[in-house]
Amino acid sequence: VRHGDEIFVVSTGTGEVRVYDGAQPGRFPLLRSMAAADPTHPGASHINTVGVSPSTVWVMRHNQGKRPAEVHVLDRYAERSLDVYADVGRSSHGLAHWHDELIVLDSLNGRVLAVHRLTKATRVVWSCSRTCFLKGLAVLGSTALVGVAPPQRRMDRMHVNCSLVAISLADNGKVQWRLDPVEANGLRSAAADSASNRLITAGLLNQIVPLSYASDPAAKQPLQHVALIPLALKLDTVRNIDAAGVKQPIGYRM
Repeated sequence: VRHGDEIFVVSTGTGEVRVYDGAQPGRFPLLRSMAAADPTHPGASHINTVGVSPSTVWVMRHNQGKRPAEVHVLDRYAERSLDVYADVGRSSHGLAHWHDELIVLDSLNGRVLAVHRLTKATRVVWSCSRTCFLKGLAVLGSTALVGVAPPQRRMDRMHVNCSLVAISLADNGKVQWRLDPVEANGLRSAAADSASNRLITAGLLNQIVPLSYASDPAAKQPLQHVALIPLALKLDTVRNIDAAGVKQPIGYRM
């Protein structure tokens, strides 16, 4: 996540948030590292998401399903804990601010949760109609874009196909649209994907990145697109999706 001239990167294995200088084009020197995991078992905390404000850093501790996930709030500069949001799902991912709530994915239970930042009360915004696994979250306005995958073993995550669901946060989790994967005789079909508005994700959907992060901060209308980044990343599987769920041309390279 970029905030100002600083880039915040989650180092899951070491349990740190690493902060890099993003002010120098083509160079990203490390500025500092922030401990963000249980100091006794940093890898077991499995931190996986970071959110940044002018004074705080918000970190999701996945906890590998051994205990409920937690969101920890850290001082951005003093590296001290300010608050903890306990029990925000099982094996949770994603973290977005929406009005007075945090939007997170209760991945293992297939639920989108809203956690009030002051009272810490939790409500279920949306849940899968059948067993699923959620990963990949971006919020555009009052719409949450969520990656929905079938249950799978970790070793199969490079091969599953995922759906993208747009959920209204302002309208009790009403589904606004849904893009489902393409299947052709059990195989992913690039031709079918090109001819339709369906998806080939080439593995579990890992990240949904709002492209407004890359738009000109001075622009009056930031880009209302997201990029879908699957685990089995190939250039032809990265997709730009706009707020209406329509695929857009890929205007960048990774």
